[in-house]
Order: sequence, then C-alpha cells, then structure tokens
Amino acid sequence: MELPRTHLCLLVFICGIIHTGWSQKQCEVQVVSTQVFAPFDEWVLLNCTYTCSKPSWESRLRKRNITEGDHWVSTEVLVNDWETSRISCISEDEENVLESIVTVAAYALPSKVTIDLEEELEEGQRHEVTCTVFDVAPLANLKISVIREGTVIRTLTFAEDTVTGKQTLSESFYFEPSRRDNLQDFYCQAALELGTVGDYMVQSKKINVKTFARPQLPTISIKPTTAKEGDSVTLTCHSEGLPEPEYSWELPTDAHVTYSEDKSIINIAKVTVAYNGKYLCMAKNKHGRVREEKFLDVIKNPGAQPDTPFFMVLPGETVKEGDSLNLTCRSNGFPEPEYVWIIPSKDRVSFSADKSKIFIRKTTSAHNGTYACEAQNTHGKVRKQVVVKIIGQPNGSFNTRPATILLPSVLVFILALL
Repeated sequence: MELPRTHLCLLVFICGIIHTGWSQKQCEVQVVSTQVFAPFDEWVLLNCTYTCSKPSWESRLRKRNITEGDHWVSTEVLVNDWETSRISCISEDEENVLESIVTVAAYALPSKVTIDLEEELEEGQRHEVTCTVFDVAPLANLKISVIREGTVIRTLTFAEDTVTGKQTLSESFYFEPSRRDNLQDFYCQAALELGTVGDYMVQSKKINVKTFARPQLPTISIKPTTAKEGDSVTLTCHSEGLPEPEYSWELPTDAHVTYSEDKSIINIAKVTVAYNGKYLCMAKNKHGRVREEKFLDVIKNPGAQPDTPFFMVLPGETVKEGDSLNLTCRSNGFPEPEYVWIIPSKDRVSFSADKSKIFIRKTTSAHNGTYACEAQNTHGKVRKQVVVKIIGQPNGSFNTRPATILLPSVLVFILALL
C-alpha cells in the first residue's frame, strides 16, 4: 500500500529529527580543563575527549607531541605570549562541527614583595603602609593584602585590570593603629590565584610595630572637695598615654606632703591654710608633655588650743655627768603649737628646728634642775615640766670646785704673815 505523499514527508521529517538527536547525543567533544595557567615560555599539556570522529587541535601557539588514546587526544603548547589564547579541540560528524575551547594564560610569580611602614605609629592617627609586588602577571589574578599577626586587615584586587606582561605594582593602604597593634608583626602578602593550578603566595619581611600615644590633658581630682584646716587631703592626677606618662607637680608648699610611687597622687595628712593655692600636674612621656592645674581652697577652722604636752626624756630623768640627754615636748592643737622652754642652763644646749626638742651632747652639773615646756598657739597656752638630776662622777668635778674656792683664802693668809 502506497503512503500518501504528505504522510511520507512527515515520516522523513520525524526520522530526520530522530537521526539528528541520536547524532548529537552520540557525538561529543570536551576539553578536560576549560582554563589553564602556565609559567611564561613553558610547555603545557592539553587534553580533549570525544565520542565520535577523532578531533584536531587548532591553536595560534606552537604545538608539539600530539598523542592519541581511547577517545582522547592531547597536545603540548608553548605559552610564550602574555595575551590569553583560545585553543580549540574540533571534531566533525556527518552534519555538524563540534568544538570545545580551553583558554591558556601565562603567569609569573612575584620575584619579591616589600612593605614600607614606620616602626613607631601614633595611636589614633592615620598611617600609610605601602606594599610593592615585583615582576608579577597577570594582574587580574593578583590579590594584595596587609596582614597583622596572621589576620588580614586590608585587601586589594585587580580583576578589571587588562594590562598584560610582568608588572611591578605598588599599592598604599591607610589605617589608624590602636593599642592592640603594639608589638604586633605587620607584613604584605601577594597571592596569585591560578584556578585549578592553585594559589601562590609570596610574603614580605615582617615589621614589629610599636604604637605610642602622646599624653592626654590630665585630670586632677581633690578629695574631699571642700577641705577644712586639719583635714586629710588627697590630690590625684591622671593622664592616658603610651608609654604610661610620668608625673611631676608644682605646689604652693611641699611641707608634710607625701607622694605615691608613681607620683600621680599627693597626700597631705593635715592641711592648713598654708596649702591654699594652685596645684600644677605635669604628665609626660617621650612623645610629649601636657599640664593641668587646679586650686585647693582650705577653709579656716575656728581652731583649738594645745593639749597638755607629752614629755619624753632620754635616757631618763637621772643621768650620769658626761652622758647625753634628749628632751622632747609634743602637743596637739590648731594651728600647730609653738614651743618655748624654760631651762636651768643654756650651756651646750641645742634645739630642733621647731623647738620641740632639746639635745645635750655632754651633761654637766649645770644641767641639773627643772625643765619646763610651754606649747602655745593663738587659742591658748599649756605647760609641763620635769626635773632632771645629774649624778657626778667619782674623783671628778666634786674635787676641782673646792680647790678653786680655797685658793684666794690661802693667799690672804700668806700675805698676813708677811
């Protein structure tokens, strides 16, 4: 039975579709890697697989060593051009040309990487670090990073760069160092990312950074904020800096003032109106000096008259002639009492600066007697006394005085006889 002409055409069309689909399914060609990197002026191996007719290689780069296997064919090409090359693996069937493309690019690892960064950086200020990468290609695959102790702090890439051939590239980064950067290692790193070949990294030398901070304007605190005569007062000066600042002061008076070990704190055990005035604190390190001042205003107290003095006699109230003797008189009052002594003899007697003590280096019988101490201020006067007895030495001063007294009588008697 003869098919109608229209049916015959339809059958031919369907068979054509089936045949075409079968051919496309069965005929394939594929390069093993679609992107290949190789060192400049070196040979690189390319592979291609196929399922139908044997393919051929088309390349503007020089080829050698074309090798065939079971449904594969390979070749080597000389990568001596900095421009990226498109190399085709081409196969044909009865109706179609099949093509698979691999891009081949030359690369050059950096010959060296350097870092330019000051070793001393001021905290909070903007500082520049420059990384230089020498003789690298391609730039589009380059990544430059600044690293602090293994942590990346800045990165720059060049994906849009189309420059070909080996280049030397310098890039600057800016950052503000902090205290955590002190004594940390900084370095630059160049990474060349080469796809399936892997990533190549070259690092610069490391720079151990020392951060510093100029002293900040000091703050001075006074406790208690309202001081009365007789109060204990503390003044504290504080400044931030790196290294830690050293402190010094200018005071209205330094009498009875004590300092903390680092001199940032002043203690006044008993303040008087003499401590009124300006207290100037200076903070400095090797990078700078700052100063601040604050006024201390002491409120005058109504005052208090002296207490009955405390007496101390050393070595005791009975002393051998020729020994030393010290007498101390102390009294509490406000203002601080002054001292006046009434003593039996002022021969070879020394006083302390505030007259509260008497020093006798070598006693004689002339130091026998009553020693009275008067403590006085504007609110009153009190008195206390002690009797000191000097014991003579045997064959000592007791035998010399009578001889001195009898000598005139003997002379008168001799003259009478004449």
